[in-house]
Amino acid sequence: MKNGRIVILGNFDGVHIGHQALISAGKNTADKLGLKLTAWTFDTIPGKSLCRKDDREKLLNSYGVDEVIFSSFPAVKDVTAEDFVKNILKKELNTKDAVCGYNYSFGAGGKGNPELLIKLCADNGINVTVVDKISRDGKEVSSSAIRDLISEGKTAEAIPLLGRPFFLCGKVKHGAGLGRTVGVPTVNFDELDGLCLPKHGVYATLTEIEGEKYVSVTNVGIRPTVNDQRGITAETHILNFSGDLYEKTVKVEFLSFIREESTFPSLEALSEQIKIDSKTAVQTAKNYLRKE
Repeated sequence: MKNGRIVILGNFDGVHIGHQALISAGKNTADKLGLKLTAWTFDTIPGKSLCRKDDREKLLNSYGVDEVIFSSFPAVKDVTAEDFVKNILKKELNTKDAVCGYNYSFGAGGKGNPELLIKLCADNGINVTVVDKISRDGKEVSSSAIRDLISEGKTAEAIPLLGRPFFLCGKVKHGAGLGRTVGVPTVNFDELDGLCLPKHGVYATLTEIEGEKYVSVTNVGIRPTVNDQRGITAETHILNFSGDLYEKTVKVEFLSFIREESTFPSLEALSEQIKIDSKTAVQTAKNYLRKE
């Protein structure tokens, strides 16, 4: 880019409030200088990620990032800290200001830190902004801390760290089993490999369809009552919705844990429990939306 970029650096898994602080710092500089705000990150996240690559990009854009550049980790893992700054930040990106977190690491073996980044960037005419750690209730905000909460089913506790609910997003396909078990419109997420998931159980959720949000109940697990050998799924029962969901993109936001996943003696018993769960979900959603 001829005029240069303001570049924020990080994995941005989940784009939590710590990442949002980086974006805010970068955007302030970008607006002052009239430059594009760019996020430089990797196309994959080690271990289980909080959201897919395309959702990560959409989140970054929604918070004010103009451009997201995904790099392959294997392609740069052996690049020295010096070459990273000289060849990637300066030559490739024409970086005027680099923004990173206080614990950012870079270069071969992850040996580079913010102090080294400042020194190397100064040698190459690049300013560096380092953002201090962000804490909530005395705990440092990090993707790993959020993944721990999600995997423990503590989706409500993850909301203030993410700045929004944890979500699953996808396009509804034919054969997803909509409403075939209990007569309630449902969405099934089957392709969940690589994602951090809430522990097995039932959750109060909000489902967004074409910009409108509906209260819903989501079961994460193996659906023991109607187990069809599909393995782990997230099945969402949508309340007060009528219409064709096929081929529509939906987003399911997890508000709070309701109960453990259970096996019921019949579909009728399951349907009755869903009614009870739905009442809990409605009240949970009302409380959440009231605070939002």
